[in-house]
Amino acid sequence: TKSDDIAMLSESLSLSPSQVKVTYKFQNWAGQDRSILMSFPVPEYKINRLPEVVEENIQNEPAQQFNSFAVQVNGQPVPYSTSVAATIDNRDITALLASCKVPVMPVKDVLAAIQHLSPVFVESLKKEGALDRQGQPCWFVKIVYYWTQRFPTKSTITVEHSYVPLTWGTVAWTTGDMGAWWESRHYCVTQKDLRKRESLRGQPYQSARELGYILTTGNNWKGPINDFNLLI
Repeated sequence: TKSDDIAMLSESLSLSPSQVKVTYKFQNWAGQDRSILMSFPVPEYKINRLPEVVEENIQNEPAQQFNSFAVQVNGQPVPYSTSVAATIDNRDITALLASCKVPVMPVKDVLAAIQHLSPVFVESLKKEGALDRQGQPCWFVKIVYYWTQRFPTKSTITVEHSYVPLTWGTVAWTTGDMGAWWESRHYCVTQKDLRKRESLRGQPYQSARELGYILTTGNNWKGPINDFNLLI
């Protein structure tokens, strides 16, 4: 929900493969209390990309996001709800999957359900783009956490949430000049990292892990974010 009365005074965002943690401070400038539906989307992922996820995340997918997500307001835990949807080209196909008794996730349950589909349902899902020519799932999974938040008038509150992210990998690149180009374009690489890369010459590949984060939700508040801090 977009608000013209509530400003985000600050956002402190910490990103790591083991945890994403973000802390906001909000100020309600309205002359009365406001109750707003707050939502926090995590980056969508393509269901058929999961074999590329690092092993520990395959074992935990998607339980680590559901089980680890937590919200606190002024230091107190807050209950939340979860929305899970499947999309193809921004079309919601969640109901279609449900009609075929195919879950949106996790991938092991999806694959098990597809194996038991009748040819009619398989062709229907292929026609809608939910399955590829080989009959493998290819939709995107979108997860959103949401709760109703009360903002007292003329007051500041602190909202904090954290979760274990899905990380992608392993991405490999050569340690030659092309490797340096790739690093500089796609990763946050320091001089220390480059010196370490030089010490690994002779080894053909290095590996990386990637995670995503959606920043555009900061546009839903009054004015720009006054103070933003990013820790990687």
